[in-house]
Amino acid sequence: RPRKSCEGHTVSVVDRTLYILFGKHEDDNGVVHCPELTMLDTDTMMLSTPHLEVGNGRGVRTIPDDREGHSAAVFGNRIYVFGGTWTDMDDQTIYMNDLHILDTTTKPPSWSTPPIVAGNSPPMEREGHTAVVIGHRMIVFGGTWVSDIDDTSRYLNDVHVYDTDSHRWLAPDVHGVPPIQREGHTACAAGRRMIVFGGAGLDDLDSSINLCDLHVLDTDTWMWSQPTLPSDVLPQERRYHTATIIDRKMYVFGGQYYDPNADLHFECDNIVSCFDVEAMCWDTLQVEGQAPLRRACHSAGVVGNKIHVVGGRYWDISEDDYIFLNDIQILDTAPRSSFSSDWRQYFNNAHLSDIELRVEGRSIPAHRVVLAARCDHFSRMLLSGMKEAQAGEVEITGIRHEVFMAMLEYLYTDQMDFTPDIALELLSAADRFGLDRLKRECISLIETALRTSTVCHVLSVADQHSAQDLKEVCLNFITSNFPEVIRTEGFQGLQREHLDQVHFAMANRHYPDKEAKLETVEKQEANDKPGHSSPGEDARASMAARMQGMSLGDGPILPRGVSDRSPERGSPHGSLHYARRPADDG
Repeated sequence: RPRKSCEGHTVSVVDRTLYILFGKHEDDNGVVHCPELTMLDTDTMMLSTPHLEVGNGRGVRTIPDDREGHSAAVFGNRIYVFGGTWTDMDDQTIYMNDLHILDTTTKPPSWSTPPIVAGNSPPMEREGHTAVVIGHRMIVFGGTWVSDIDDTSRYLNDVHVYDTDSHRWLAPDVHGVPPIQREGHTACAAGRRMIVFGGAGLDDLDSSINLCDLHVLDTDTWMWSQPTLPSDVLPQERRYHTATIIDRKMYVFGGQYYDPNADLHFECDNIVSCFDVEAMCWDTLQVEGQAPLRRACHSAGVVGNKIHVVGGRYWDISEDDYIFLNDIQILDTAPRSSFSSDWRQYFNNAHLSDIELRVEGRSIPAHRVVLAARCDHFSRMLLSGMKEAQAGEVEITGIRHEVFMAMLEYLYTDQMDFTPDIALELLSAADRFGLDRLKRECISLIETALRTSTVCHVLSVADQHSAQDLKEVCLNFITSNFPEVIRTEGFQGLQREHLDQVHFAMANRHYPDKEAKLETVEKQEANDKPGHSSPGEDARASMAARMQGMSLGDGPILPRGVSDRSPERGSPHGSLHYARRPADDG
């Protein structure tokens, strides 16, 4: 089942499975909950919530207390969770500095605490800090806590190390100029270096500020440094964002910034900023597809080349409140194929062109190898010894220039970028030139744009080009919107075979039992036999009268062969009657 929408959680990856831990969920009544551990198998994209025992049967709690703003670090098959904060039922905020280990090798996963080493103390309580893994050490940096004395927030910029081999906390002697105190930042491990970016801090007047600075800690020398970066390409200042490293590039997404003038937090643009940790430079990533909602306080995990962004929150101005999220968005960072862009530069380009195509009197430069490789129709034309194979110019008739250019662009780029207004014509062209994939894409677009005024024409075109799926969609649309469709000009112009298909679809819709279907089929077969026009006509009239009793609505239903202006039309509220044309009408 879906995980409750939340913020302040963590995402850890073990063997292609995402472990979504803790966080804060607020229900419609304002009651705060901490969601259960949720696991996402990224191969099947199945969510699961394992049942974990709260105690060990001896009165000792084995599951860590509820929390958000904690850190989680993965060592092999174990996840180390440190710190965080939680507001209890008495509205008292608790800051934590406890350490817990989730063993993912057991079924279900099990919690434990590391051995206690005498005389070794953990860092002070905190939330909004970071933890990265370098070797067998977990490096914790920064965060915030609230003083019990004056109830003010204190930001931190200290560095602490937990050694998973000795189970000891260490305080390294750090040199250089450290970053200013902060929380809500990100930290990533790049080799033996820790890269810290952004967050929230205080200025010289102790006013809250947003940060977009970047600092590097060398964990061999324990030396801080701050690279000099061009100011014109720096990302927006932010806090509560995510940063993940893949192939020496750090991808930053989301977050929020504080506007002191409005005294509100606003989500950052949902663009993806990319930092090259080798070249030490920023860039804005051009991402295809629908961008996720803006958000902050989300989390992210990396599986292969894909970044999985989970949950978070955003400020809804109309609701004047935070909206919590439980969606999972995936960013694929794998390098895209340049096939489309490489060939697009030759589309409608005379460079290296060796054939001219003429459509509606207009000349289009093209390349024989592209036409032959991508389209069987052109392949047969250009390789089979036909006269067009030797000609430098080929006339293409029966298709509009705009439609042909859309089809030709598909041949060059393998991308389909066309509007619904030409989709029906493009479907005909795709069928004529044997482009099945383009044909399917046209059908998908046409189905989403069906209207009562066009569905009958679409039905005729679908039948002409053997688009059976589209025919079925059209018939279902007609039977579902029959009172409106029969009033359209398209319905008046339907051919006999298409009217028969509508008639049969109506029978199936209102008489779904097998005997009724069989009876309808037998009557239709009888209609098609020579000399049986009158019985068939009576059978249709009988079925039509039964259908009209199904509250389909009244309307101008014309007998076959009777026009809108014919005196034979009779009352516009007559019974449903599909009449066969007399034999001498053809």
